[in-house]
Amino acid sequence: MKKILCIAIAVFASLAAGAAETVLASENFDGAPPKWRTAKGERGISVSRAEIVPRVGTDNSGAIVWYYDFSKDEPARMTYVRLRPLLEIPGKPVRFTVRIKGDKSGLGLAYRLRDASDRVWQFGLGPIDFEGWKEFDVTIKPGGFAWGGTVRPDKGFTYPLKFEEFLLDYSRPAEKNSGQLVVDDLTIYGETVEREEF
Repeated sequence: MKKILCIAIAVFASLAAGAAETVLASENFDGAPPKWRTAKGERGISVSRAEIVPRVGTDNSGAIVWYYDFSKDEPARMTYVRLRPLLEIPGKPVRFTVRIKGDKSGLGLAYRLRDASDRVWQFGLGPIDFEGWKEFDVTIKPGGFAWGGTVRPDKGFTYPLKFEEFLLDYSRPAEKNSGQLVVDDLTIYGETVEREEF
């Protein structure tokens, strides 16, 4: 009994010590330009354009400069920037970080994931109520709005996931209706646990 207890304590300590994060996917936007799209199927018009610009990122690397314009007579409610066709995430991600250079517009910022059943998950990041660089550290877990694909009985993800896009929400009043954001250093983390054999 004592031996079993010692082994159990050793395994628990090993799991606790061996739990660490690993980078599952990342994008610093030094490659090909991302795809982008404006709001389709929604009332109104928006103008959105995204391009990778060299040396505007936080580490003097390339970054996405995302221009938006909701100043039309009947503006659309949302506009999107898709980061590459889709950023594939192996394993089970637990969080991601991204750096956004805001313009204090007050517009709502959100993101979307797509799971292996083709279900789309949308989560809010909050308002662009800041100017200059801000790093977001976001926990990845099921919730928010979801549609399409297969609904699991436990309402969870069907892995693997893909990072689909960021979006700006103009459905509520904002300080600015046109401007630009800069997006840099998207890094997605998963948890790895190393087990020791006894």
